[in-house]
Amino acid sequence: MSQKFMTINGKSALSEDIVNNQYVIIFPEDTNINPPFEVRTGSGDLVHTVDDFTVFLFKETMADGKTTKMFFGRADITPAELDRQRGHFIMRTHQILANALQTPMSFNGGRFSVTLEKQNLLSAQLGISAIATEAGVPFKLEWNEAGQECVEWQFEELFALSLAMAAYVRPLVAAQRHVEVQINEAQTIAEIGGHIVDFTQFLDMSIS
Repeated sequence: MSQKFMTINGKSALSEDIVNNQYVIIFPEDTNINPPFEVRTGSGDLVHTVDDFTVFLFKETMADGKTTKMFFGRADITPAELDRQRGHFIMRTHQILANALQTPMSFNGGRFSVTLEKQNLLSAQLGISAIATEAGVPFKLEWNEAGQECVEWQFEELFALSLAMAAYVRPLVAAQRHVEVQINEAQTIAEIGGHIVDFTQFLDMSIS
């Protein structure tokens, strides 16, 4: 007999586990599950707790792009355990931000990657070009749209892209720093969950 996993809002989970004192549930990506939640056991009974893991924390798309993880925390977590877990939640917000930056930015009719790696590469390209120009050494600037091959760019064009990228990324990074402060100041797991949900929703609304 196959195992029957719990359901949330009528969607059946692919798997369940408890990790870092959090209840982790994996769903197909296209289920698009959002709060408020109606939680049922594998047998279909309506429940208000999942082994006391009652506080929704956040959800994230897994690396395969096909499944979503949802995280629930314990409402009765002790203050000492909450303090121990703050660092874990903060690291999660960094990962949530990194995942959001995987979505390319729109610029002048094209789509451009804004990952941290690409940001650093673009800054390096412009810096080397400026030094080469000052030294009178020829330097060919090249860059690419997301998924495309590199082509030659003029310095002014690539500099404009870098400015647009900075303007796009800065508020997202600022939001992560803000939620980090909120997590450190939160007194309950429910507060932390609410802050992370707000942060995730802000990213969802902000990315192109």
